[in-house]
Amino acid sequence: LGGRAVPMVPEGYFALRVPRESKFVPHHFQGLEIWECPFASSCVGTVAVPLASGMVPARRVDECSDPSMSRFCSRCPDGYYMTTEKVQVSMPVYQGEGYPATDEVHTAELSKSTCSECTAGSGAPFPVVVILSMVVIYFLYRFSKAPRSQALTGAVLLSSLGSLLATTLQTLGVIGSFDLNIPDFMRDILAFMKIFLFDIEMLNAVCFTGVDFSNRFFWRVITPVAVLLMFYVTMHVSWVLSKTVSFVEAMGPAKTMNALGLVLSAAYITMCKVAFQFFECRPHPSAPATLVAYPDITCTGDDRTKIMWAGATAIILYPIAVLAVMVFLVWIAPKEFSKSNDFRLATAFLLTRWQPTMWYFGVVVMFRNALIAFIGVLYPADGIPQLAWTATILGFYTAGQSAKRPWRNGPLNMFDSSLCMGVAILCAFLLSTTNPRGDAESRYERFYPFVTLFFTMAGCTMLFVVVYCTLFFLGKVDNNSTSAKKTTTVLMNAVRQIDEILMAGLMKNKQVDDRIQKFLTTGEQLELVHLMSVALREVFQIAAITRSSSKRLFLNSAGGSQRASGKQIQELRRQLTASQRMAQVPKEEEIPATVEF
Repeated sequence: LGGRAVPMVPEGYFALRVPRESKFVPHHFQGLEIWECPFASSCVGTVAVPLASGMVPARRVDECSDPSMSRFCSRCPDGYYMTTEKVQVSMPVYQGEGYPATDEVHTAELSKSTCSECTAGSGAPFPVVVILSMVVIYFLYRFSKAPRSQALTGAVLLSSLGSLLATTLQTLGVIGSFDLNIPDFMRDILAFMKIFLFDIEMLNAVCFTGVDFSNRFFWRVITPVAVLLMFYVTMHVSWVLSKTVSFVEAMGPAKTMNALGLVLSAAYITMCKVAFQFFECRPHPSAPATLVAYPDITCTGDDRTKIMWAGATAIILYPIAVLAVMVFLVWIAPKEFSKSNDFRLATAFLLTRWQPTMWYFGVVVMFRNALIAFIGVLYPADGIPQLAWTATILGFYTAGQSAKRPWRNGPLNMFDSSLCMGVAILCAFLLSTTNPRGDAESRYERFYPFVTLFFTMAGCTMLFVVVYCTLFFLGKVDNNSTSAKKTTTVLMNAVRQIDEILMAGLMKNKQVDDRIQKFLTTGEQLELVHLMSVALREVFQIAAITRSSSKRLFLNSAGGSQRASGKQIQELRRQLTASQRMAQVPKEEEIPATVEF
């Protein structure tokens, strides 16, 4: 802006004069490198430029909201931290070269960043958080327990709900880190959600880490490891205190691992985001790219390249290693869960939240979280594809989650689907309020492959449906397949074995009741009751044992076919019992107890 006068840049941008010497231009010629300010509040306008579209706030080249700021208005001097406040500013209207004196002013209310000196209390929140974390760790240990049966306990329900809410809030925090041009009130809400990403910069960590990039990155990456060490220290402290303080319980290694796993799985988005931030490079109009999380560091500068090994280590340590450990635990769970009590205690956070047949679903959730955190690497500074991919990932997850219903508690399945759909709808709304970057042709080139991919998927799906329906109509697809007949045979054999065990007295009714409560979830018991009611009424023509809460179209009416009366059933049972060879009833502990997934 400014024509041939002193160069100025619009509000929200920073420009730096650099020499541009060549044989075609004078040696004193200076060009401009222009950055988009990471914090709009540090690049506020100081003069209003009248244009056809209205008054546009602008600033001088090399000018920040605080004169002490450096590095593209994103860094305060060592010993200072950045603060933001709402201020009322009066900007003179630009009327020619320079800043002429004029009575005409443009008034606006905006956020302005300044550098405040670190004091004794500036970094206080961080050590306070460390001390409080040890207390939280102990109570988390007391709270997290592995259930001794498949019955859903209150602790498992609350821990599942807490993990679900933590994941949702962290997802909103990731969305808050996207490059979005949205209304201020929405930006403030999403910025607040970033606190759930456990960003230590929000605790004025720069007051004790300094402005050196290697120190700041080290402290941010080491935070999850510090949590691991805090669990270890807290466990040993509890051993000492339990000998002198009556209400302090000594923390066991297996249950401590369970509490630690609960924290790591809930904070997996944060760990992935911390590692990926080293590779999120934001491009600028005519200047070198900078890191999104560390806007004062250029991606090609020595500050970053000399610790490239640290960024690679963070990728291996968090997104890869943590997920690999969880996959390994899920892989060996079918063999170890029923054999080792320590394994069951240590992995309760990963396995007991899900239906026994869907014990592996925790890994699916973690993989989804890793994909959401990885979006910033693919699109570090383009809000539209960031929102589009977030909504796409959540949409696919919601479809699979709704089909499988993996949570042990039925309402949690509904809560999970509702929260994911709510965040996806939020992304769609933010898409409508975000201004697109670049012209239509450049956006077409960037997004054409992805649009083509989804149209291809939709076309293949419709083609599959047409082919399947055609084959079914031609009789090539047998609805009563061999596998269905084998399933019926296995079911009948199971019914006969159960009848033989009960009639022979090999197990007492009390034993059966205990085993059912121990190895079947409440949902599975209700489903079994429903299926047995249907079988009694439809197959055996006997009145159902209970009215099912689920609706079903019965082929037989209530008063239709002949039904066996209660006396007839009792007589048949008496005759069958008399004909069975009675076996000796073994002791309860002699009956093996196994858990199969």
